[in-house]
Amino acid sequence: MRLLAAIAIAASAAISFAGEPSAAELVARLKALDACYDDWPPIVEAGKAAVPELKKLLADPNEAARAAAAALLYRLGEASALDALDALLEAKDAAARKEAAEALAAFTGGPAGDGTTLAAWRAWWKRNREKALAADPLQSLCGRISGIDPHTGLAAISLSSRHGARRGMRINVRRADEFVCLLDIVFAGPKGSVGRLVPLSDRTPPRSGDACFWNKPQGK
Repeated sequence: MRLLAAIAIAASAAISFAGEPSAAELVARLKALDACYDDWPPIVEAGKAAVPELKKLLADPNEAARAAAAALLYRLGEASALDALDALLEAKDAAARKEAAEALAAFTGGPAGDGTTLAAWRAWWKRNREKALAADPLQSLCGRISGIDPHTGLAAISLSSRHGARRGMRINVRRADEFVCLLDIVFAGPKGSVGRLVPLSDRTPPRSGDACFWNKPQGK
């Protein structure tokens, strides 16, 4: 009976293990025709196990999949993925160009994807590339206020969950060199996030176009 019980436990464990997709299978989903941002969180959860597969995907002819792979690599600690995102700004696929531009803007704070020319980005990147590559990934995120709800005071923020934004992050809002207010993210999705004003933090009301920053708290 003990032998049968041991066999049953082993079989149950094997079935459970077999039901969990491997890192390679998770990354392969990025190439599917129906790939979406719901495919990203399991890859982030897979952590370093997904890095080799994501690096392989950077050589794939599917430009949209390459853009997703590069953004995910940065989130998993690979700063060199910024160069892959930079190269994808000249992709033929418009969706891949947009993905790369939004990721670069969020990760570096540089003028990618905000209406500036490729030449303007390249000039900025030439000046700031070494510093960006030397920094630990996800020590900071950069975005813009994209709208204010006049009834609730909630602010729409360009920072998205696919770049690492999450509920509870405290965002510093600035206008040029002026501090505006602090916002707490109350919702983060793949297209953007929503922030609520931190009481007593405002000097002037936030407005669309204001820059916003998150910096990782020290010691975390």
